[in-house]
Amino acid sequence: MPYRKRGAYGSQPQSRLACIWLAVTVASVGGWFLPSAIGLAGEDGGYALIFFCVVLAVTAACSASLRDAEGGLLDGPGGTILSASTITVTYTYELKP
Repeated sequence: MPYRKRGAYGSQPQSRLACIWLAVTVASVGGWFLPSAIGLAGEDGGYALIFFCVVLAVTAACSASLRDAEGGLLDGPGGTILSASTITVTYTYELKP
């Protein structure tokens, strides 16, 4: 695999997905204030919109943290899987006559 310079998202797709999920989290947190900004009453759908945004924010935050952890394991500083910087398993064989 040729060397790729790390950009803003890192060289792994998981890092890019983490940034996308983080943007979804920020947008859904902004959606918490949308009913009051547009003058939507709670009983007319405001509570449902806020509930949807809260569920989406929690889901997106969890997904962003998981994708960020995957990207760090694969290609982050001190990444252990693709860089082969650490030995994870050592086999020792003994030959007995």
